[in-house]
Amino acid sequence: MSEYRITCWRRKTHAGESASRSLEYGCRTMGQKVLSNYSIRWIKRRKAIELMELTDGVIRLRLYQENDDDIGRALQWYRDAEVLYYSEGPGTEPFTRDRVVRMYSFLASHGELYIIEVKTPDGWQPIGDVTLAEDTMPIVIGDAQWRSRGIGSRVLRLVIQRARDLGWTELQAKHIWTDNVRSQRLFTGCGFVLTQSGIDKAGRSFHRYQLTLSSQSRE
Repeated sequence: MSEYRITCWRRKTHAGESASRSLEYGCRTMGQKVLSNYSIRWIKRRKAIELMELTDGVIRLRLYQENDDDIGRALQWYRDAEVLYYSEGPGTEPFTRDRVVRMYSFLASHGELYIIEVKTPDGWQPIGDVTLAEDTMPIVIGDAQWRSRGIGSRVLRLVIQRARDLGWTELQAKHIWTDNVRSQRLFTGCGFVLTQSGIDKAGRSFHRYQLTLSSQSRE
């Protein structure tokens, strides 16, 4: 039977004690069982366990940190014409550093904001971001060389499983432009269904997609 494996590392910051555990359970994506490695790393801070990263061994999602490295890379991504067109809309001016900080602060407070990284011979390379929230799931592959290479599907599978782990019953991609065919294929390919179409205040048409989450049995 194909399975995902979850490995959790827990650390006590005040004592240096550590423990690990692993869980195996079946997972279905698009009606088919998928074989993948799926791990979660945790750190214990002030009696609260905080999720640090998700990984399938090829990509990893780590929580955004408000530092010069993460902000500086994002500033490059949000000055890319293709990113701006499909994420913000036509005519959007390249982001300033302040705008990146404000956007990331909002996303981090609204849900779980992750930096997408890919494994390379030189280590983990940041290439974009994704936010997991119950009412929105923006995904941006900011580094052009990693687009159309299956990264988005890997990212989406990881955050879908994270949502299941949190006990959520559904996810929404509430604002995908009708001319963004690549994103539409990404979400429908992972089981999302079209629930609504509309036109925003600027006159641009969009689609809304939803995924109903089934519970996962664990052994």
